[in-house]
Amino acid sequence: MTTIADPRRELQAAFAAALAELHPSLDGQPVFTVEPAAKPEFGHYACNLAMQLARPLKSNPRKIAEELVGYVEKRLSGMVERLEVAGPGFINIHLDNAWLADRLCDYLDEITIAPVEQPRSINLEYVSANPTGPLLVVNGRAAALGSALAAILRSVGHEVTEEYYVNDAGTQVLEFGKSVFRLNRDRYRDAGWSIPDEVYAWGDDGSYADETVRPVAERLLQLRERDAQKVERQDGSVDKRFTTDKLLYEITDAVKIQLKLQRESLGRFGVNFDSHYQEHLLYAPPSGNAYQSILTNCIFPDSLELDKASGPLLDTYRLLIERGVTFEAEGAVWLRTTDHGDDKDRVIVRSNGKPTYLLADIAYHLDKWKRLNENRERLLIDIWGPDHHGHILPTRAGLEAAGVPGEALEVLISGWVTFKQGERIVAMSKRKGNLVTLDDLI
Repeated sequence: MTTIADPRRELQAAFAAALAELHPSLDGQPVFTVEPAAKPEFGHYACNLAMQLARPLKSNPRKIAEELVGYVEKRLSGMVERLEVAGPGFINIHLDNAWLADRLCDYLDEITIAPVEQPRSINLEYVSANPTGPLLVVNGRAAALGSALAAILRSVGHEVTEEYYVNDAGTQVLEFGKSVFRLNRDRYRDAGWSIPDEVYAWGDDGSYADETVRPVAERLLQLRERDAQKVERQDGSVDKRFTTDKLLYEITDAVKIQLKLQRESLGRFGVNFDSHYQEHLLYAPPSGNAYQSILTNCIFPDSLELDKASGPLLDTYRLLIERGVTFEAEGAVWLRTTDHGDDKDRVIVRSNGKPTYLLADIAYHLDKWKRLNENRERLLIDIWGPDHHGHILPTRAGLEAAGVPGEALEVLISGWVTFKQGERIVAMSKRKGNLVTLDDLI
């Protein structure tokens, strides 16, 4: 494989030529160095030749440096953006960005990528932000990492599915829907909608800031107006009664719109997924109106009889019981993850009958595993944020308990993104409306 030539060789040669031409009597002496700059603001490299010449020439090193700079800039025109004399006589070297880019492109053009001998079938899941607000800059880091990794894996022959997991089956979507309605309810009334006071009050405790939900609220208002025009009464008027049964649509439509906006943002960023898997499908097979019924019957109630559900989540629960890796204690169902390297056993079904995040995650990963090409060695790769680091071992242990090799799951951690205003760190918060979005970055 080609290696990138060290620019220091060319820089060293240029300064040596300057020394030979400007001061031939010194016969190539003294010895000098070209080293990486101590700080980025000082450029790419620094040369100490002028400092070394000060004694034999009995001259001011800054004056010597200025003479050297004039010679070397002409010799390295195109390679060097500028040379600066700094301090007592150091020469700071700023390479030209276009020259650096061309050098890197030449290097990449000469790389030969050898296909792997045994291509794998890989599901690569990344970004997977909650559909409760716009994508933030930190999501852009995961998007860039995942998209680049997918391209690299495909380039050597692997079969890769890029997947986005939509967390649409939690109580946070209820809060999001209420927040959208809170912002829109006066707009609805201004547009002629009749909203009873008890329906109006539903949005009082929406916890997401107006800034977070505004793009979705505006599109949802337009959607409601279009839908109303489609339903005419016998007298030719339109039906603009906002009844209680429409509130569920506020949630599901808000989630659909937010997901669409996230896809649009990622598309502008150059990232497009092969699959969007929605969490609510773990509770039941896909059907025409499954999302609303799952929210109503499985997510929002305080308790649940899991055996009355269907889909991958129930299938996984039954599989774990059949394999004898569960036990009951304190009214809950536990998984023996300590048998697979975890530091403690984990609850998978709470005392109220509702599944934990771990059971849902095991079910989702088993579903991904089954969707991969069984004729190739299979691999699951997830990119998570640092706050999920502690979930890696329980998830891998859960998969092993279900019969999937633990090494079949690889998790990469994408780091935090920190913003500052002056010296003060500013925390991003969708609920508070403190946002620096991926669209802002673009």
